Parts: sequence; C-alpha cells; structure tokens
Amino acid sequence: MAWRRMPVRILIVEEDSPIREAFLRVASALGHKCVPAENLAQARTALAEESFGLCVVSLGMPAEAFRGILAAARARGVTVCDLPATLRTGVRSLGPTLVDLPPQGLDLRLLLTGLEDRLIGQALERTGGNKNRAAGLLGMNRTTLVEKLRRRSVA
Repeated sequence: MAWRRMPVRILIVEEDSPIREAFLRVASALGHKCVPAENLAQARTALAEESFGLCVVSLGMPAEAFRGILAAARARGVTVCDLPATLRTGVRSLGPTLVDLPPQGLDLRLLLTGLEDRLIGQALERTGGNKNRAAGLLGMNRTTLVEKLRRRSVA
C-alpha cells in the first residue's frame, strides 16, 4: 500500500527574500500550503490568525526573534524546525531555484543523509519513539525505518 502524503500548512520565517521564495516554491510544488513571514512580528500575526502543521525558521534569525517565534509556535502546538544551513547555502548559491546543481557542486549524499536524519529524529520525537507511527509520518514502512536506524547506529 502506498502512503498518501497529506499537504501541510507551513509558516516559513526567513528574512532573506530569495531563500524564502525558493523554499516557498519547493514546498508549494510538493503540495503544501505555505505562508511567508520575514520577521517576528509577521510570524506572530500569522500564528495568531491561522493554524499551521509546521513552522520553518531560518537559523539566520536573531536569537531573540527565534526564541519569540519558537515560544509563539509552541504555545499554539506548532512543530518548529530550522531551515538547514546546508539548504540555505545551496539556495543562496542557486539563486531562484533549489532544483539545479550549484556551480561549485555539492555533496548530495551528505545533504540527503542530513535531511533524512533530521526528519527521522523529528518523527520519532513527535511520536514518543513509536517507530510504527513515525514511519507513517515519513511515508515509509516500519521495516524501512528500523533498517535506516540500524544502519546509522552501526556507522
């Protein structure tokens, strides 16, 4: 049985317009409904007026703004994650799109492994360590998740 991915409402908080727009395009292309915010005030307003399944915050945000967004999102029960530095670097070097290879190239295995590790960790955290439910959140079979976890703990 194939898992159907459900669209998620995502609040994207990023001060840098090209990075914010690139992330919006990619997430929207994957079927998610995205709302952009470029600062703490816009993020708080969006969180107060709408419900979100995820809030993606740039690591480049000032620490005080990041803490404010984190507190506001958690108060509404919204999961918060950061826009990974490797992705930010890739976006900045790519300009308007995330689907082209940067001129200097990239370590695809490292990028994908890092992203996969982060998402698996978040799924396990969200489900209290329940591998069956975490696998469901990730759209994979439980045995696949267990195998990925086994491989990483050995390495």
